[in-house]
Amino acid sequence: MSTTTVGAENTRAWGLALALLGAAAAGLSCGRGADGASVAKTATSVTARAHRAVTEDLRRSTAAWNRADLVAFVASYAEDAVYVSPSGITRGRAQVLARYVAKYGDRPDTMGTLSIDVLDVRPDQAPDGTLIGAGVVGRWQLTWRDRTPPEDTAQGHTLIVYRVDAEGRWRIVHDASM
Repeated sequence: MSTTTVGAENTRAWGLALALLGAAAAGLSCGRGADGASVAKTATSVTARAHRAVTEDLRRSTAAWNRADLVAFVASYAEDAVYVSPSGITRGRAQVLARYVAKYGDRPDTMGTLSIDVLDVRPDQAPDGTLIGAGVVGRWQLTWRDRTPPEDTAQGHTLIVYRVDAEGRWRIVHDASM
């Protein structure tokens, strides 16, 4: 069965801790902001919204990979996305798609089963507090059951930067997978 592991409980706890540390580093207290809202509650809310958005996108794209639908897999990449891997830099969604097809093919038996563990989500906000994107650190793993040795795997880490576009869609603008 193909699943996307999100580590929700640990990620939420770390997200809250990081949000509170970020607020403290910015010179904010856990008191009330100018609008009367709790600063800590607002930071937690922003972190939770970013976490939900990127986790949902990663679930969707992982499911697309696992059904060998690479067009759907790269659908959330921005048109001008930059993908970095040990083999080089790829620019543009169409080129990222071509790279994946060349490297993994377009059949489940050649692509393997993908899982992603979300390790850290850092929201990015505009000066007015609007959520405009997030950085995500994750661990990915590909498993091929029909290869020798059995359960052959490839794994690594990824750093993904999302931006919210003009239509409110979360788009991957940078993806560094190693």
